Amino acid sequence: MALELVGERVLCEAMCYPGLITLAKQLKIELKGVALDEQGICPDSLLSHIEKYHPKALYLTPTLQNPTTAIMSEARRQQIIDICRAHQVIIIEDDVCGLLPDQRPPAMVEMAPQQVIYLNSFSKGAFKGLRFAYLHTPAHLQTAFNSAMRGSVWNISPLLVDVAIQWIQAGFADKALIEQRRLIGQRAQLLHHHMAGMDYSYQEGGLHCWLRLPANWRCSQFVAAAQQHGVEVASAEHFVVDNQASPNAVRLSLGQAESNQQLDQGLAILAKLLKATPEPKRQLF
Repeated sequence: MALELVGERVLCEAMCYPGLITLAKQLKIELKGVALDEQGICPDSLLSHIEKYHPKALYLTPTLQNPTTAIMSEARRQQIIDICRAHQVIIIEDDVCGLLPDQRPPAMVEMAPQQVIYLNSFSKGAFKGLRFAYLHTPAHLQTAFNSAMRGSVWNISPLLVDVAIQWIQAGFADKALIEQRRLIGQRAQLLHHHMAGMDYSYQEGGLHCWLRLPANWRCSQFVAAAQQHGVEVASAEHFVVDNQASPNAVRLSLGQAESNQQLDQGLAILAKLLKATPEPKRQLF
């Protein structure tokens, strides 16, 4: 069975990686967002969407979901796999941040290798300079994927691949991952310090935080106010799929700051804004 998604319907999380939304528009793929809870995709919502839309695939990020930071339990992963298997829906597992937590459930591809297309990258967990991704495909899709790769990117630099292989074999990749976890831990401490008392979600190893705003702030107001103070935050509307309602929340990135000091300063500005009253809009007469 060849997996041809151009012009088809694909399910994904109700809020997901903005790059997927952009790519779907380019390829005329119709995305339908599945409801989320604290573990990620909800099985009941997934089942109803499958029965209604008859999709070819489900895209999801079960570990450190973007933007909500949710980590799906092993039991929930099995539920999702069982539903997709019963309805012949291929799962596309984006595990780009999956190696960052010290402890995590097994990847879905480990649980159902013939049901899951697995995506990952070196840039998050080990080496930012190695800007290429890798994937695992079920055996029955490998011919179709090989053809698609030849028709699009053809190949990546063999030098980058060779460097990655040598670094993995020499143990440098493991050491880099341990160091990355240590640095993220430092930044998480800054986050918890400045956001104490705020309504936010963060998971160990995560590179971002999901911040639900106080009632006196609207998302657009807060984004603009932060920008005026030199701090960029991502509005929830950038992650919303299928024109669904956007929550009053923003995503904070812990990885974009050049240093811990810069992150500390940015978080201090945001904490001060959250406790302040938004300036009223000027009325034009």
